[in-house]
Amino acid sequence: MRSLPLFVMGDSLTQGFMSGAAAQTEHSWSSWVARALSIDFTTDWHIAHWPVGGMPVNLEDIARSLETIPRRPSGLDLPTVLREAARTLDAAEDCYERGPGRPGQPVRDMLGRPLDYVTNVASFGFEIADAWGLTASNCRSFITDGDRAGDDGLFTMPSEPFHRSAARVLNPSGRPEFDHLSQVGWLTHHARTRGVKRVIVWLGANNLLRAATDLRIVRTPGTRARPRPCDLAREERRRAGWTLWHPHDFADEYAVLLDHLERAMTGNRCHDWRVYLCTVPSPLDMPLLRPFGTARRINGAWFHEGYTWHPFGRSFAAAGHGALHRGDALLLHHTVQDANAALRDLVAEKGRRWTVIDLGRTLDQAAWHLTNGRPKVRWPVEVLDLLGDRRPDTRAFHADRHGRLRRGGLFSLDGVHPSVLGHGLIAAHVLKALQDHKDAPTTARIPWAEVIAADTLLSNPPRLLGAIRSYRRLAELVVGVGRRFA
Repeated sequence: MRSLPLFVMGDSLTQGFMSGAAAQTEHSWSSWVARALSIDFTTDWHIAHWPVGGMPVNLEDIARSLETIPRRPSGLDLPTVLREAARTLDAAEDCYERGPGRPGQPVRDMLGRPLDYVTNVASFGFEIADAWGLTASNCRSFITDGDRAGDDGLFTMPSEPFHRSAARVLNPSGRPEFDHLSQVGWLTHHARTRGVKRVIVWLGANNLLRAATDLRIVRTPGTRARPRPCDLAREERRRAGWTLWHPHDFADEYAVLLDHLERAMTGNRCHDWRVYLCTVPSPLDMPLLRPFGTARRINGAWFHEGYTWHPFGRSFAAAGHGALHRGDALLLHHTVQDANAALRDLVAEKGRRWTVIDLGRTLDQAAWHLTNGRPKVRWPVEVLDLLGDRRPDTRAFHADRHGRLRRGGLFSLDGVHPSVLGHGLIAAHVLKALQDHKDAPTTARIPWAEVIAADTLLSNPPRLLGAIRSYRRLAELVVGVGRRFA
C-alpha cells in the first residue's frame, strides 16, 4: 500500500475555521498544498464535510441572509436583524445536537462518502498538549445535548462546540477501536500501518493568543516547577485562567510534543519522511483587535497606544470594557517571539528530518498594523492579474454597499481566522518550504484561480456587514465568536 503523502495536525488555523464556523477544510491551506502536490482527494486526502455552513456560527451566512430581506428606506430594523441571526444559529444547533452532525452519526467527506479517518486532524481551540491529551472518547464525555451553556437568552449555539468538533475529527466513523486515538495517536497509527511521507504541524497559537482575544494577560508561572502546565489536563489548564504561556512553559510543552512525534515516527513504514513544524504569528494584527492612539516603532515593529475589540474604540476601552495597552502589547509580542525562538532551537536538535516553516515571521511581515501600513506581501504575477485593482490586507473586512472590497480580505469575518485567500497565501509559503527541501516538485503551484474563485468574501463581498456592526448587540456577537472560538 502506498504511504500517505501528507498528514496535518493543528488548530483552527489549519482546520479551515472561517467566519466563526468549523470548517471549510477543503479551502484550508493544507488542502491547497495537497492540490499543488497532486494528491488524490479520493484515496489519499480525506477531509470532513460540515453541514449547514458549519458550527458554532457562520457569520458570512448571517450577513448574506440579511441581503435577502426587503429593507425599509431607513434600513434594516433591529428585530429583523436579530431574528435572522437567531435563525441561522438555530439551524446549526439543530444539525449538530439532534441532526446529521450529532455525535454517533457517520461523518462524510465532500462527496458524501462515510469517513474512517481524516488526514487533517486539526480542530479549533487545540493547545499544544491537546495533540496527545485529547481523544474522541474523552471529548464525547463532555457533550450533553441538554446543556445550554452556549445559550445567552437570545442566540443559541450547539453546546460544547470545541468537543463536538474534536470528536468529529478524531473519530469520524465512531468505531470503538479508534476512540482512544489523539492527533498524535492517529499519526502513530498511519505511520505503522501505511506509512506517512510528510507531516506538517502548526500548534501553539492557542497557548499565546488568548491574551489578545480576552484583552487580559495572565501568564503561566514559568518556574518549571511540577506540575507544569503541560502536565495538567485541559480542564485544569482552563480553570487556571492562563491566557499566555511563559516562554519556558511553551518550550517545555513543545518539547513534549516533539518527543511524542518522534515516537510516532519510529517504525514509520515510509523511510523517506520529514516533519515540518510551523511558528506562530503575533496576534496583535488580528482584525478582532482595533488599535487606537499613536503608533511607535519599537524593535522593528509598530505598537499603538492601545488595543480593544473591533468595531469599538478608545471610548469603549476608556469605559472599562477591556483594552491592552502598549506595554501589554509589547509583552505579548515579545513572548510570541521568544516562544518561536524556543521552537526553532528545539526542532534544530532533532536532526535533518525535522524542519521549521517560519509562518510566524512571514505573516508578521504581511501585517498591516505591525508594519504601520507597509506590509510585505509578495503576490505572484498570476494573483495580481486575478485580483485586478484589489489589494487585500490584514485589516478588518469592509465592503461598500455596491459589493466592492474596500479593505481587509486576508481574514474572515470573525477577525481571527484567515479567509480562503489568506489560506492560499499560507499554502504558498508552506509549498515553498517543501520545495526548498526537495520534498515537492519545483513545478508544483498553488491553483490561484481556484483559490480566488472559492473566496466568496472576495468575489461577492457581503454588502450589509457595516449595518450589522452598527448594532451593538450583533457587534458583540461577532466579537464573542472571535474570542470564544479562536
